[in-house]
Amino acid sequence: KIEENCGKEENLDFEHLIGEQNGPFIFSILDHSKDVTESYRTKVFPVYSSDDYGSLQFVMNENGLPHNGLFSLFLAPPATKCEESSLEKAAISGSEYYPLAIEDSWNKFDDILENFQCRVKELKS
Repeated sequence: KIEENCGKEENLDFEHLIGEQNGPFIFSILDHSKDVTESYRTKVFPVYSSDDYGSLQFVMNENGLPHNGLFSLFLAPPATKCEESSLEKAAISGSEYYPLAIEDSWNKFDDILENFQCRVKELKS
């Protein structure tokens, strides 16, 4: 069971999750898009995309995705293109990017994606 205050630090700010306060820092740590070793470079792939009318579409394609490494799920502004530079942009601007989950196992990350799929419609408000 997840506690009601999970991800919050009441002494800092009870209204916001710690990830909301530290988004740019989290994204700067995750961004390895310019690593000299190709296998260490950050790979970014879309999970959901919104159309011109704000409808969310599941667009993730598992074919060709690595199933080892560190996985992160984050929200980006609706009109943002999902590309390798996304984490770099999030680290710089941060204000409209939100880290949701970080996992080191594809199986656990897949569980997170399933949970996200069940709850994504709540995000439209």
